[in-house]
Amino acid sequence: MAAVRELRGYIDTSGDAYDRAERSMALGCYVSDCEKWEKFEYHWSQVLGDYKIPYLHMSEMWDRNSPVYAHLRQSDKLPSLFQDLSSVIRDNITYCITSRLRVGDLRQFNSDHGLTLDGYSVCLYGLIISAREKWLNSEPMNWVLDKISKPHSVVQCAKSYAATDIWNDLQSDLITITPLEESESWKTALPLQACDWMAWELNKSNRERLSWVISNEDMKTQGSLYHAHREWRKKRIEQTGRPVHDDRKSAWALYKATDQSGFLWDYETLMGAHINRQKRRWGMRD
Repeated sequence: MAAVRELRGYIDTSGDAYDRAERSMALGCYVSDCEKWEKFEYHWSQVLGDYKIPYLHMSEMWDRNSPVYAHLRQSDKLPSLFQDLSSVIRDNITYCITSRLRVGDLRQFNSDHGLTLDGYSVCLYGLIISAREKWLNSEPMNWVLDKISKPHSVVQCAKSYAATDIWNDLQSDLITITPLEESESWKTALPLQACDWMAWELNKSNRERLSWVISNEDMKTQGSLYHAHREWRKKRIEQTGRPVHDDRKSAWALYKATDQSGFLWDYETLMGAHINRQKRRWGMRD
């Protein structure tokens, strides 16, 4: 009999769904088998050592007061660092699933429909959907979730949403989601550093796109939507004097490193799931 491979995923988050000032959040999850993860950790550590940094953490990377990356910011080595790290991801990680949320849309949706959907759980539910679209429903997986507030409650809630999904039998009971132990952190769990990079890039892009208001006229055809997006990008560049976030070379190096799929939970997506996937139940069994 052929050995059953263990698919292991790591999940990190950017943004805080519980912060009233927050507008956006994102989850990035990389999935691969155990053998590939071992190779990933070896090569990732090598790259960190080559550039004389202890870890990759994007919020510190762009914090001018952080001393960890000062020597890189003062040189021309940042582009090559991101290229080398994206190569490690490309060579050792099978797939990427993502889930983004417009936090304000969720608050409005909850208010309009008398619901209390949890932002983290909705995003995690999105990862489960994407995983089951990529892999067979019967395939077991083990995911490690970086530290968040009340992780066990979030996981249980996400799985309750998955259990009442009528669009597909998601079999979320075969996906084990384990919060990171108190003694562990992203500094030592190297795969979470790659997930941090993905979640950070996604959330930066998601926040920026909040300024793009899509009209009914824009939505008429794919062509009209495409032209509306081009116009938004052009105006955004004129307003800020810098490229749109997705145009950055480091972002593109990351996005192109692996195949990926995911969800953007805006008001329309939430409504679609409310009607077509949940039949207005959201975790409530018949």
